[in-house]
Amino acid sequence: MQFLIVSKKDCSHAKRYKDIFDIAFPLYRTILLSSNQIYSHDINPGDIVLCFELDYFYKIKKLSDYLHKQNIKFGLFFGDSLQYYEQVYKQYCCLIDFSFTHWLGESAFYETLLGIPSFDHPIFQTNNISHLFDKAKNRNFSERLISFVHLGLIDSRRSARSEMFNSLKSSKFNYKLYGPQSSICEYLETNEINQRLSKCIFGLVPGAASSSNSLSLNNEFIRYQFKGKIWEYMIAGCIPIIDHAPLANKLGLIEGIHFLSVSAFNISEFKRVNNINKDDLRELSNNSFLFAKKKLSIKEFKYDFGIFLNNLNNQKQISRRKLKFRKPKNIDIACFQYSFLRKRFSLELLISFFYFRKIKNIILSFLKNIKLKNF
Repeated sequence: MQFLIVSKKDCSHAKRYKDIFDIAFPLYRTILLSSNQIYSHDINPGDIVLCFELDYFYKIKKLSDYLHKQNIKFGLFFGDSLQYYEQVYKQYCCLIDFSFTHWLGESAFYETLLGIPSFDHPIFQTNNISHLFDKAKNRNFSERLISFVHLGLIDSRRSARSEMFNSLKSSKFNYKLYGPQSSICEYLETNEINQRLSKCIFGLVPGAASSSNSLSLNNEFIRYQFKGKIWEYMIAGCIPIIDHAPLANKLGLIEGIHFLSVSAFNISEFKRVNNINKDDLRELSNNSFLFAKKKLSIKEFKYDFGIFLNNLNNQKQISRRKLKFRKPKNIDIACFQYSFLRKRFSLELLISFFYFRKIKNIILSFLKNIKLKNF
């Protein structure tokens, strides 16, 4: 059997997936191809194709039709998709046999509401996968001289991150911010992440997601997400500090054993967790590390993927046929162009009144926030 990954050459996600499958299933022949190469590649019934390269609907439909004629299982990577589901991802669901997602909540959404088999695993959520090649080392707790660390973007769309940043600035705690903004953060290469985090006691995880979708005011699906950085912290022995982590218990994570909770990322909560007995923190750090080491192992991944693959191969390929084929409307195309292709002008953006709708929603969102504050 071949496991074919369709992607652009510079897609780091796809490369990481290939590396992991190469280690876990060397007999699968995991191959990375472009969307053009797949049509000339020698494929056989029973092969699996996972596409990371989201394109216009009819291009994906052409690929789906081509593969299904040859009895190939075809899936799309739907990572971080819930904020774009209504405007973008929904149109593709009738074309696929399965999806890969970033985390359990997303997989549960597609499986429960749409009947599409979905696969996620913590091993894909860590950018640094060196722990798969080298023996993971939980460094001496006494060497952790930095109290708090945050890994990732800090922006105004995520209010909890802004509160965290302002609280840290006004506190006297030792802290580090690692991320893409050179003005306030230090940028880390992938191979530096584990070593830097291992010098920190607490890893901060504000769970609120940004409302980065194109048009919708509905944030029901994106209010909170299970952040992949939780695993980055844990595999470095850094204790996650979380305000909300949906489905954490379903993954086996236990509050007070593997992570700590806060009501908000303010100074009083920082002081509270920082005053916890050092012996208790040492035990928490060790628990986090050992749990992540098990969850992020190739053995665990092979077992979980084996279950998914067995269920996928045993289904009668009827789930996608149950989903109504729906030609994307101009507004759907406009949202895809704006959010994924970064287009700011096109025929679809014009005739769908995209910008008018966007401005209207911004105003409605602003008025809604004022109403909530005055309530």
